[in-house]
Amino acid sequence: MLKNKKKGFTFLEVIVTIGILGILLSLGLVNYKAVKEYLALKESTNKIISTYYYYTNKAMIDGKDFQIKNFLKEKRIEIIHLENSEKIETLELSKNLRYTVIYENIKLNYIESITNKWGNLNNSFTIYIFGKNNLAKYRIAFYNYQISKILKINIYKNVSASEATYENIVNYHYSVGGENHIGWKKEIYY
Repeated sequence: MLKNKKKGFTFLEVIVTIGILGILLSLGLVNYKAVKEYLALKESTNKIISTYYYYTNKAMIDGKDFQIKNFLKEKRIEIIHLENSEKIETLELSKNLRYTVIYENIKLNYIESITNKWGNLNNSFTIYIFGKNNLAKYRIAFYNYQISKILKINIYKNVSASEATYENIVNYHYSVGGENHIGWKKEIYY
């Protein structure tokens, strides 16, 4: 006597399979968003740093001054040749991130710098780049030294500074933790 075997899946098996697939897809989506933010942070950080290094070096080599305008609310950088006021280029920063500058105890959405023939800038300032939840992910500190006359840029990645939020960034920047870079890891730029 042959028993009649059922072919196919039971309702419970289908529900369990759908549930497992849903969990796997949600984990993948979370990882995808984190990777997308990480790539946007790296791209914007590299654009900002390479722009400043390139134009300070170009000013030193060519003996010409350039103006670098950071429109951080609009998320773009413009470079102007000061000799003829010609716009050389416009760089777009990631639209998914938020940016601000700390300069003389004020949070700004715009700052401009002028390069000089010694490879330096006319001002020192810090740009913060914010990711999700308005937490600062990177801080890029620009220093102009009168002695060496060469621009210095320090890049820091936030590893545990949870107080470095967009709303609190000025207070944080001038706090003991902010001034001593507590919770930040210095990165090397090549």
